[in-house]
Amino acid sequence: TLHLDMPSPSINKMVELALDPLLKKRAIKAIHDTARIIFEEYFPGPTSTRKKCLDCCYRRICPV
Repeated sequence: TLHLDMPSPSINKMVELALDPLLKKRAIKAIHDTARIIFEEYFPGPTSTRKKCLDCCYRRICPV
């Protein structure tokens, strides 16, 4: 079970989500990947789907 605090003027409640083992593993990996990008200043590789580039914060500095 994952507990999320929603600190927002319009949403002020705790949300509980049931995670199956695979979803939990994927969520933990995403958190670790994000922490690596932040703390190690790691630049992630390009996506195989160019449509994702439209919403990517790296699109202006990406070498692809």
